[in-house]
Amino acid sequence: MGREGSFADELRKLIRTMGTMQPVAAADLAAELDDLPVGKKGSRKLHSTLCELMRLGDVVRAAPGWYMWQGRKKEPSIQERMWRVLRCRRSVTIEDLMELAGAKKYYAQEFMDHLVRSGHVRKTGRGKTAHWALVKDTVRMPESKQARQRRLARCPVSRGSRE
Repeated sequence: MGREGSFADELRKLIRTMGTMQPVAAADLAAELDDLPVGKKGSRKLHSTLCELMRLGDVVRAAPGWYMWQGRKKEPSIQERMWRVLRCRRSVTIEDLMELAGAKKYYAQEFMDHLVRSGHVRKTGRGKTAHWALVKDTVRMPESKQARQRRLARCPVSRGSRE
């Protein structure tokens, strides 16, 4: 993000509240900001900060002079990347997961063991020649019992919805 209380942070918060559903005019943003200098200096500061927020991926330009909140895209987790590699290739080795998903050897091994226990993957071979083949392709990544329990503890409203 940015420094708490900085101009960019204030502008980010303002666009997030005003421009999530519809674009906001730069003039409306300027009117709402208290510490924006009047004149060219203020418009330059607003323009350069909006350009920086667009570069970071927080804001998109809907039309000239109109901006909208987008928010940054969240990077997929290593588990999600390993699941995507497995779904694309249908059969993988630990070395494949290490190289293509950026996983550590122990973590990739642990994830594949979890998928074997859950019935999504079948292991063939041993040691360096071991391959894991996708048996049951659910689009969503399977989660462990502990992960499911933690998710249900965070969101008690959805307890009965996915049994």
